[in-house]
Amino acid sequence: RWFVPLSGGHDSRTVANFLHRLGQKNVVCYTYGKPENIQMSSSRQVAEALGFEWHFVEHTEEKWHKLHERGLIDAYIDFAFNGASTPHLQDFLAVTELKEKGIAGPGDVFVPGHTYDFQTGANFGEADMACENRDMVLERVLAAHTRWGDYSSSLTHTIGDIFDSSGVKPRHFQEYFNWQELRSKFTINSLRCYEFHGCDFRIPFWDREVVEFWLKAPDKERAGRKLSFQAEQEGILMDQIASIPFGGKKDRSGKNLLTDFLTWILPGSVKTWLLKISGRKLKMNEALNQIYALRAGTVRELLDPVEDFPRQTRSYFDVFLDRYPYQADYHFLTSLYTIRRQFSRT
Repeated sequence: RWFVPLSGGHDSRTVANFLHRLGQKNVVCYTYGKPENIQMSSSRQVAEALGFEWHFVEHTEEKWHKLHERGLIDAYIDFAFNGASTPHLQDFLAVTELKEKGIAGPGDVFVPGHTYDFQTGANFGEADMACENRDMVLERVLAAHTRWGDYSSSLTHTIGDIFDSSGVKPRHFQEYFNWQELRSKFTINSLRCYEFHGCDFRIPFWDREVVEFWLKAPDKERAGRKLSFQAEQEGILMDQIASIPFGGKKDRSGKNLLTDFLTWILPGSVKTWLLKISGRKLKMNEALNQIYALRAGTVRELLDPVEDFPRQTRSYFDVFLDRYPYQADYHFLTSLYTIRRQFSRT
């Protein structure tokens, strides 16, 4: 059977759309996170409109902790980390539960929407088109893809060397870097989750014909996904799902302007203090901040002894050490925890 991790976004909806157009009946859609979040609602509507089976897996702190206790998360991290790639835990709990309930199993094929947003220009815009030289390229890449602000660092020199040898125009280098680093080593590496559970996968948007089409699309038409969104409106999506509202990009299930302003203006140490005394948990659609919530009392406890980390790297995560694990960026935390595992193994 074909399994589609169907979010509220454009990419997975396009996958489901074309499976239906191809006449596939044995399609199973699923989503996960907090009950009745906007992604869940959108996903369910799309699956019902197409006549596909649909499942929802609720994320809870207790479920994630049981995966830790069973050693499954550590086993998966060891399986999916190859010295360069970052393990991706986003739908690990959902796939585990689908498998253990007998809904998914060996021979089933998972078809995520990776990484249609990138190919169609979601990460390409005015800031990229303004890049005209090496210095502008480095500034753009550092701002978009790193936590580094030090232009004299070895990382900056490495990125510069990659640019020099790439043969890519300045305006396209940020996407080139995005493709080589974030997409291949993180997003596409998430496919290891399906392999770990004994299933297969397909990534149809990396079909050569699709890739070559978007490589030839004019920059101004591709920027900000202009052309792909226009195509959706003009017939790519079937009528019964074209009008269903999309779930949006942000994981946040609510918006607070005051909180957003304070997050932007306050120093990291002050934010950590406020978070600690409040114990605040963000309301998130996919609830991924639960992954390590019960695994440790603080980020420091999860990573200790932090002295194992190279001294020059600690300044990039020191601000998170005294926070609760559910108050730190969960993907960044997985990167740090993965490195911690390697130290422990050696």
